[in-house]
Amino acid sequence: LPELSPAALVPENRVPGCVSRTWVSVSGDAAMVRIAAHSEAQITRGLCALLVTGLDGLPAEEVAAVDPGVLQDFGFGDTLTPGRNSGFL
Repeated sequence: LPELSPAALVPENRVPGCVSRTWVSVSGDAAMVRIAAHSEAQITRGLCALLVTGLDGLPAEEVAAVDPGVLQDFGFGDTLTPGRNSGFL
């Protein structure tokens, strides 16, 4: 996972409800969404890597069409703590 710019480690990018200190920065336009993320915890950093790998660079329409329930299909709901689960979803 590439490092998130220190300028992006601001309260507006902090993930609410996440147990770990985690930030997600989203920018771009309709043609391409840019997503960067950072977490201080290894498990949450791995979740950030899934988010960035799966969505970064896609058109906004495709990102908006992703059903958050897809994470349940992977079984994350059964394995993550409630705090990580609520922060990620």
